[in-house]
Amino acid sequence: MAKKNKVVFDSLVTRDKNIIELIEKVGVITREQVQRVLFKNVHQNIPMRRLSYLSENKLIKRAYYQIEEHKNVYVYYLGKKPSKRNIRHEITVTEFITNVMAITDVLEVNTHYVLGDIIADGYIKYRDSEGKIRRLLLEVQLSNRVGDCINKYNDIKKIILDNRSGWQTIPRLIVITDLEHNNEQLKHMKVKYDTTDMENLRELLF
Repeated sequence: MAKKNKVVFDSLVTRDKNIIELIEKVGVITREQVQRVLFKNVHQNIPMRRLSYLSENKLIKRAYYQIEEHKNVYVYYLGKKPSKRNIRHEITVTEFITNVMAITDVLEVNTHYVLGDIIADGYIKYRDSEGKIRRLLLEVQLSNRVGDCINKYNDIKKIILDNRSGWQTIPRLIVITDLEHNNEQLKHMKVKYDTTDMENLRELLF
């Protein structure tokens, strides 16, 4: 963050800082997604005003995108402007992450997560309903074959031993897709599927 913006950031109220920190974690986000995590049970005008304030003071950026056939929204981000070609994929990743954050205690979040020679769309470390620490890797597949995003995890056990020796268990792999698939599974890793509607999140997580 530039020095001038850091001075402004330090003077912000906590809720505005929380918005910026959330965008830093997920990369891109919509008003609805911000509200899901940080402004539950309030009118949508409240997060809209905060996002407008942060945009006008150049602490965050925004651009207007068509993310579905009949859905155009402002997308908020910090760095390079997201490409129109990838915006639906990136927003779907954020949709999953913010839905998880809304229903459980999330301890760590990364997008474009590098694990050995694998780059996952997302990584979440969270605490389940019994207080147990769990991890998941996320793949969002909106085009191409679903198997393409599964096969890169064939050597996941060796990759974890080489790169994450502190992990006690192998994380589950969550695949979000509306494409046809055969419920492909892996030898050393549990794979769970859901559609982009994400109606089965509790089953995926717990």
